[in-house]
Order: sequence, then C-alpha cells, then structure tokens
Amino acid sequence: NTPEAVRWYLRVASSESAPLSAQARAQLQRYNIGDYVAPTDLDFLSYQAINGNSIAQMQVAEYYFKQDDPQALRWLRLAADNQQAPAARMLGDVYLYGKCKQIPNERDAAKWYYQAAQSN
Repeated sequence: NTPEAVRWYLRVASSESAPLSAQARAQLQRYNIGDYVAPTDLDFLSYQAINGNSIAQMQVAEYYFKQDDPQALRWLRLAADNQQAPAARMLGDVYLYGKCKQIPNERDAAKWYYQAAQSN
C-alpha cells in the first residue's frame, strides 16, 4: 500500500533516530510525496521541517504548542536557529509562563526574548 508506506517513511524520516531517519529519507526519494499526502499534513510538514524548512518548522511547532505538548520545543528551537523571531518569542513564553509542561525559568525566557529581539 504505497500511500501508507509513504506516510510511515515520512514519520520515520522526521524522527530523532539518525540512522533510521536517513534510511527513510532515502526510501522517500523513490516517491512523489505530493501524490500521497496533502502539503498541510503534519507528517509531511515534519519531514520538511527536519530538512531545514523554517516555515514548516514553525507550523509543526505551532501545532504542538497549541496542544501544550513538549514536542513544540524541538521544532521551536529549530525554527529559532533558522532566524524565525516568532519561534524565539514563543520559546520565551514557554519558559516565562511554564507552557508545554516546562518549569518556568526567567533566565531562559530572557535569553529567548533577547534572541527574538535580535532576529527582528
């Protein structure tokens, strides 16, 4: 079942397991991914995000942030590292208000707010 295979490859390619992620990315080269998943699909966005697309990183981060899910931090950090000021601001909010199940930390909040200001 090709659509299901593409979806699983996307999920593994977006994982933090480097060897498995690399193998899945190699397998995905065989497919025109857009034929099997929508461009707004979370698995597809995660795949784009892990490959450096900062807009996709923000979209995935916002998805998890709205759910107060700690996975948001991974994507926010990637986006902030790619000069996405909104990501740095959101990380400041995470640490100032204790969002995404984080313990409030004013020092970390200040660091991220400063980075957001520098990115603008």
